[in-house]
Amino acid sequence: MMAGLAACTGSPHHTSAGTPAASAGRSPSSGSTGPFRLSAVASAYGMILEVGAGYPLYVFTQDTQTTSACVGACAASWRPLLAVAFPHLGPGVRAGLIGHVHRPDGGIQLSYGGHPLYTDRADRSPGEIVGENMTAYGGRWQLVQTSGTPARAPQPSPTPSSGGAGA
Repeated sequence: MMAGLAACTGSPHHTSAGTPAASAGRSPSSGSTGPFRLSAVASAYGMILEVGAGYPLYVFTQDTQTTSACVGACAASWRPLLAVAFPHLGPGVRAGLIGHVHRPDGGIQLSYGGHPLYTDRADRSPGEIVGENMTAYGGRWQLVQTSGTPARAPQPSPTPSSGGAGA
């Protein structure tokens, strides 16, 4: 599987919607050639994956380990992270969880922990998280943690009590 990704070097990354996929140091819509970078970053949702210059990666509950269910209008909004070459991995990203699925539209989509990966078109700047826990296209979208599992909702911070000694 990884040999297949490594053998695909030399072509640009394109999503099924015809827009370039993410690359190191660029937004998911700007385009490039060559491998991109996956990074781990601490967030309120735990350690999550990002691509390029800080765009979070999502998984879709309607996908399986072998099939992406996001095509057409869905893929225009939730851009599949297509694999042309094995990505550069930052600290905390587990190489053993990297895989791929063959998309219904003919592309090869990168997966992590058995989940096909996407960026959200609504995340317009690095670090922005718009799509977490959103329901769209018949399923729910969640950030993906470095463990390979979908992120859970953040726990609220404990608020200091207004009472207590000295009150």
